[in-house]
Amino acid sequence: MGSWKRIKGSLGPAARTVIAVWLVTVGLLASLGLLAQVPAVVVLYGVSLATLPLGAGLVSLYFKGRRRQAALTTGKKAVLDGLYSPGELEALKAIFAHQADLRRQQQMTQRTLTDNFSLWAHQIKTPLAAAKLLAAAQDPPSLPLRNALEAIRAYVDMALAQVALSEKGPQLDLAPCRIDAVLEEVLQRTAGLFLAGQVQLDYRPTRLQVTSDSRLLAVLFEQVLTNAAKYSPAGQVTIFAEGSRVIIRDTGCGIAADELPRVFQRGYAGSRGRLDERASGMGLYVARQIADYLDIGLELTSKPQEGTTVTLTFPAYALRQE
Repeated sequence: MGSWKRIKGSLGPAARTVIAVWLVTVGLLASLGLLAQVPAVVVLYGVSLATLPLGAGLVSLYFKGRRRQAALTTGKKAVLDGLYSPGELEALKAIFAHQADLRRQQQMTQRTLTDNFSLWAHQIKTPLAAAKLLAAAQDPPSLPLRNALEAIRAYVDMALAQVALSEKGPQLDLAPCRIDAVLEEVLQRTAGLFLAGQVQLDYRPTRLQVTSDSRLLAVLFEQVLTNAAKYSPAGQVTIFAEGSRVIIRDTGCGIAADELPRVFQRGYAGSRGRLDERASGMGLYVARQIADYLDIGLELTSKPQEGTTVTLTFPAYALRQE
């Protein structure tokens, strides 16, 4: 059935009509031969001879249709000239030009939207920093307010990382950076989550240094640590290194086995997300994007009610021991 659909798609209406006539002719000749009690072998031989020119023509039309489709895909002028008439070529040129204009307009619109969003995201950081200072100046400081502001800041950073990764050939700010320095900065940002959930932290310095983009690396660590703290209330999060791997392990609610293959999909929050209205299903998706772009291996293992382990494996060419 699939082959027949492909053949129909490569032939024009006239060719499809000829096929129908051919099939009807073959059927009539075969029926007449059998009714006249002519041996089946003779009937088949006669039908084949009678319809051979028609069949050869249809095969030729089929392959010509395929060549015309291939020529449209490649767009090579020399190939198009040999398969299309001058009138058809003019029509095709107009279609190609219109499609090119549409693509340029879409690219310009997307570029404008991206630039406007990036500008907004950078500008929002100023009032956000001011709000954090005001929250810290309260007596006593408001932990829920601090966590809410940090969450907004984390979403802004995540969105900016997505914009950077969505562009072709984003510019990386590659430089030697201490993984411990990045982790300590992220832990300072997420400290409110650990305090609010009464989550114990067992942080063992990794003593690793990599050549990477520290800004994107911080977003990657923050997404993983935010999940660990959020889903391990009154539990523990452990951070340590084994060779070229940084391991973040929590004792939280864990993830069901049937959900594990989908945790890095865009917008997938799973059963945990359905219980937590804060879940967007974007954190691990962005983490995977960043890890892939920085050539970092990202692996997640988990068992319900036992916790989750995230392993980040850094490439040997970018890694050195302090």
